[in-house]
This record gives sequence, C-alpha cells and structure tokens, in this order.
Amino acid sequence: MDLEIQHTTHFHYPAAVYDSFNETRLQPVSNPYQERLSFDLEVSPEARAGEYRDFYQNVVHYFEVTPPHTELKVTARSRVRTGTQDGTKKSSTIPEPLHDYLQSSPYVSLPIEIFREAVDQQGSGKTAEARAVSLMEHVSRSFVYEPNVTQVHTHVEEVFRLRRGVCQDLAHAMISLCRVVKIPARYVSGYVYSGDRGEMRGAEASHAWVEVHLGEAGWKGLDPTNRCPAGEMHIKVAHGRDYRDVPPLSGNYHGNVQGTLAVTVAVRKV
Repeated sequence: MDLEIQHTTHFHYPAAVYDSFNETRLQPVSNPYQERLSFDLEVSPEARAGEYRDFYQNVVHYFEVTPPHTELKVTARSRVRTGTQDGTKKSSTIPEPLHDYLQSSPYVSLPIEIFREAVDQQGSGKTAEARAVSLMEHVSRSFVYEPNVTQVHTHVEEVFRLRRGVCQDLAHAMISLCRVVKIPARYVSGYVYSGDRGEMRGAEASHAWVEVHLGEAGWKGLDPTNRCPAGEMHIKVAHGRDYRDVPPLSGNYHGNVQGTLAVTVAVRKV
C-alpha cells in the first residue's frame, strides 16, 4: 500500500523568541515491511537541518532558528510503501541488546500490581507471541481510548489508575505488562492510515504501538489501540523504551513567553 503523510507542527509565541534549537523524529524507516519512497522536512523561518542517528538508531533531524521569531512551523512530508508483517521476514539480522526493553524506563515502571495483572491476563499460551497477543487484547478490552484525559508526560501508573487514554498510554500499559513477564517490549512511534471505512483509531495524530521480541523471529508489532498486529496501514518512524525516547519534535528557546502549539497529521492512500 502506498501512503502519503503530512505532519505539521505550528508554534505561536505572543512575543519574539530566539535561539530556538529543535530535534525531530519524523522520517519513516525503511525495513523489510516498509519502504520509504521520499521524505522532505520544511522549516519556517528557514533553517538548514542536520542529521544523526540516536542511541536506538532512529534518524534525528536537528535545526536552529537564531533570529527573533513569533512563530515556528515544521512540516514533514513522506511517502512510503507498506506491506503485511506476515512473519516470513526477520525485522533485523543484526543482534541487539534487549536489556533496555525488559527494565523500567522513564514513563514505564514495573510494580508488583502490574505483575499480578500480567500473570492473570497473559493466558495459557506457551509462546511469547501468544502471551503478548493475550496482553494486547487485555489492554484493548480493559482500557478506554479517550483523548484529553492524559498528557504526553503521563506515567503508566496513572494510566493504570485511569484505565483510559490515547494510543501512547495504551502502548505504555502493554509495554509494562509485557516486561514484567519477561517479554521484551519497545515503544513505536509512527502513523496509521484510517482505512477505507475509517476503522482505525489514531489517524488524526502521531500513532503509537508496541513491538515485542520473539527470539529468532525478531520483532513483531502489536497495536493495542486497534487490537491488531501492525500491518500495511501502520507507518513506523522510530522506536525506543517509551515515548521519552521518540518525541516527534522537541526543543527549547530563549524568551520569557509560553507559546501555543497546533499539530495536524494527514495520512492518505495514493
């Protein structure tokens, strides 16, 4: 499936700010299930972007806007070709450490209460994949998808207390459940196509789901928000321990004012 994505982040400031330094993680990956056909990053006021790979090998673009400015607009345009993750291709042939994906991380802790819930809900499946799918289905059943009740910095323990949130929160909940029963799990940021009938949740913004490690089979994506495996409607951008590692845009500036933020995401099939 060929998909086009436009992701626009627009900051407005009530007075001029300056020396704005920013990093973005907006470029879709190329892997055995997804081919990046094009990517363009536009910054206004104009700025030249550099590029590096972070600790988890995600592509990071960085730029600085030095002169005073009252708005900052960042637009990422991508085109990708996606396929179905049918399990016949390994996600990577390069061995990688799994320690980070079994431990607590900034937004994901592993308290005893979550351990008990995971043991009860992982089912009787003998494989890591079967257990992970059971935990995904549990999150999908037990947590309500509801915008505007959490924030990007909401910790997973608060998510378990509320039993509601958006895709980021449901992904954090599933990651915590997997890790406490020793299934390596990592956070994935990207996008999802809503589908021809609008059946997929999370298409109006950046989307998040989970990848679990299945030994020699490598990583498998599972989406607790939509209660399905990651497939041709999912567009992967980056992965890490949790949201802290992969924000779409982060930065800082000099100025004594608080800006306002507007984000729009459009994903369409071509």
